[in-house]
Amino acid sequence: FTYIQIKNIMLGYNLKSSWAHKLGVSGLQVNFSVENPYTFCDVRSVLNYDNSWFASYPTARSFVFGLNVNF
Repeated sequence: FTYIQIKNIMLGYNLKSSWAHKLGVSGLQVNFSVENPYTFCDVRSVLNYDNSWFASYPTARSFVFGLNVNF
């Protein structure tokens, strides 16, 4: 079987210091991450954590949003 699995996507952005000062902070960073967003496969099953086929549960997908604030 052939497959391609996207394991992790992470995006982050540092706000300009002028924007951060308008909010009353010295620095502000926003980030977003998603684990296991998609598996491209010609089979209906997806990989489980132990990389075995035909698992009873699909690989879990998680979303994380982060905010780093400097005062």
